[in-house]
Amino acid sequence: SRIHLADGGPFENLGSYELLRRRCRYIIVSDAGADPDMTLADLGQAVQRARADLGTHITICADQFFNQRDESLRTRVNLLGQVTYDDGSKGQILYLKALLRTDLSADIFAYWRLNPEFPNQPTSNQFFGEMQFGSYRELGRQLIQQIVGDRPGTTIEDVFANAVAADRTKNQSSMP
Repeated sequence: SRIHLADGGPFENLGSYELLRRRCRYIIVSDAGADPDMTLADLGQAVQRARADLGTHITICADQFFNQRDESLRTRVNLLGQVTYDDGSKGQILYLKALLRTDLSADIFAYWRLNPEFPNQPTSNQFFGEMQFGSYRELGRQLIQQIVGDRPGTTIEDVFANAVAADRTKNQSSMP
């Protein structure tokens, strides 16, 4: 298996474009861009560019994020989507947004309390201190661990199966 890691850059901030161009079956996107208003502009731009440039359609519903827009602590930090490439082949995309959620460790909450913009601090500041860097890294680790779990030897297929199962559980628990 191969892994392509990208920081996105000025063209497309999520780093998903090249993965979509290569018709990857599984794509995990981690979005830690400053987005305090939850516009999901980087995700929207990636979906639009994939369609316009590559003929690739990404079906991903962000309703769950909108419904939580005013909450500080979220119950959901990821979205699952389907990818249909121009040749008819299919893929899956797991979008993970850097958000504060329930069940995170005390060091993350302490950093947030001291820095209320976290995890949406401006990306124009490229000089992260140790606490800031460590808090973002640990937030990402804990968010993906809540999807992946602690099992060693987890495959990419397991990650998506766990995400699908968690998605079903959350959707069932939110039904009236």
